[in-house]
Amino acid sequence: MIKRIAGSFGPPKLSETMSGRCAALVICSSYPIAFCNQLHDNQTDIIMQLVFLESTMSIDRRSGCPINLSLEVFGDRWSLIILRDMIFGGRRHFRELLNGSLEGIASNILADRLKRLMELGLLTKADDPSHKQKAIYSLTEMAITLVPIMAQLGAWGRVWLPVTEELSIRAELLEKGGPPLWEQFMDELRHEHLGAPSKTPPGTPTVRQQLRAAYEEVVAQKAEAVTA
Repeated sequence: MIKRIAGSFGPPKLSETMSGRCAALVICSSYPIAFCNQLHDNQTDIIMQLVFLESTMSIDRRSGCPINLSLEVFGDRWSLIILRDMIFGGRRHFRELLNGSLEGIASNILADRLKRLMELGLLTKADDPSHKQKAIYSLTEMAITLVPIMAQLGAWGRVWLPVTEELSIRAELLEKGGPPLWEQFMDELRHEHLGAPSKTPPGTPTVRQQLRAAYEEVVAQKAEAVTA
């Protein structure tokens, strides 16, 4: 198990590898990166070390309040939207995130936020083995565990804001599915992004596929109503 490092906002200097369970926690002296690429077979809650790049250690944090600190990570206008598109849309390439953005993110802003999310330990970047000129982004455990937060944000938005039916159906299903569905979704994301063993039975639609099918059904129904 990876233990939480006291005073996590100071620049850590350690290099540790774990045998078996949760894979390597590798922290270089200049650029610390925390990630899990093997998961405990019989545990659902992974204790993840929150590690920041040395370049972010100098940020003047306003307080030690966990809500404030969380907002300093993804409280800007775009970071959570990028993570949303990766989690729910399965987008992992720069061009997919740019062209598929419903909100119309600019390329320079996307590049800046991707860089920051990597620095904060929510994303990693690697060469795409299927295309030599492309890079592929992956969610870390830190980002995957935002699924329940996104589900709750969607539930709140459905109550208080003027959402559209087709774009709120996924939030509705996530709210109805509750923690069991969120945990299933996170397990599927761990398989996709971290290489963990798949827990979804063969031939069973993934949570993302179910949410996508519900969205497409609402879109089709609205299109049919217009032409009727």
